[in-house]
Amino acid sequence: NILPRCTYRMAESNKAMASVLYYAREGYYRHVQTVVTELLKTYGSDPALLFWKAYGIIMEDRTSEGIRELEGISDKRDMVLCSSMLLIHAHKKCKTIDREAIQQLETKIRSERTNCGEKSLYYAGMLLWLTGKHDKAREYIGRMLKLSPASKEVWCTPPSLCLPS
Repeated sequence: NILPRCTYRMAESNKAMASVLYYAREGYYRHVQTVVTELLKTYGSDPALLFWKAYGIIMEDRTSEGIRELEGISDKRDMVLCSSMLLIHAHKKCKTIDREAIQQLETKIRSERTNCGEKSLYYAGMLLWLTGKHDKAREYIGRMLKLSPASKEVWCTPPSLCLPS
């Protein structure tokens, strides 16, 4: 019977993602990378996992390496918005800021956010929350909840983002 195994894997995946978000919130970026690396062994090259790995790398000030990690997923459907935001964050952390690249990424975000799906909004919201942009994060999560109130991503969303302001 495949159903219990799928349910178990989904529960384990949600638990692992909750761990990733906890470690990211607490600033344990190496732990984020470690958990994600283990998950990548199980789930293959999942773009969301690669995103969180890049996040951990960038937050450890290894921006060039993090940018390289993001290049492979920056055009994936649910990753365009959050990877563009993380790339902007990375570019701003560099010694020499590439203003042209930031401008291109901001244009990409403006065009993407009008027609993106719930997962895209979720990842962008989580990134905004983790980088201290709580009001903007609440806006993105609010849009996600309007699109899909029963989304499984809600279970890994901090309660403060789901409450009205």
